Amino acid sequence: MSRRMKAMRCLMIAILALGFAGSSAAQTLKLPPHERVVLKNGLTLLLMEKHGVPIVSVAAIVKAGAVADPAGEEGLASVTAGLLRKGTAARSAQKFAEDLDFIGASFNADANADFTTLSCEFLAKDLDKGLDLFTDALLHPVFPQAEVDKLLAQDIDGVKAAKDSAQSVALIYYYGYLFGKHPYGRPEGGDDISLARIKREAVEKFY
Repeated sequence: MSRRMKAMRCLMIAILALGFAGSSAAQTLKLPPHERVVLKNGLTLLLMEKHGVPIVSVAAIVKAGAVADPAGEEGLASVTAGLLRKGTAARSAQKFAEDLDFIGASFNADANADFTTLSCEFLAKDLDKGLDLFTDALLHPVFPQAEVDKLLAQDIDGVKAAKDSAQSVALIYYYGYLFGKHPYGRPEGGDDISLARIKREAVEKFY
């Protein structure tokens, strides 16, 4: 057995072990008491109150991820998520960052294979300001051309740099080998070729 095959076999065993461990944990997971509300538009809202710490954490899950990327534009979901905070109808990217810093809040958006997650955390005393920032990014992004170009350039540089580290790309190649032409086999963040094809109009359409 070649060194490459041995490495691939070890990687497969490790991934399977993690999968079984995660599956076991998911079966025993029990959420603390919480409130579940389904709104008229079908949106499901989960509220879990814990008043010991004066922090509010808000998260949204959107059922659109990397598997929805058009062929040849892999990375589109990831780029769209990254641009949500890079300019809205009311705030520039800089203004959004300044408003976050002013209340000490954090904001993250990321696309996985099957869904996109957005999260924001801030002090309870800043509830109105924090929710305003969160909903502004979620509902009113405008995707300025300059920000699109900047983020795509950064992502392309990141993809090229990752190729210098086997550890950074091992799972990408493994999923490509495992799933073949299925969307699960494509890199969630795209590659330097697919990212270079993405235009602002495609981001807006995907959103």
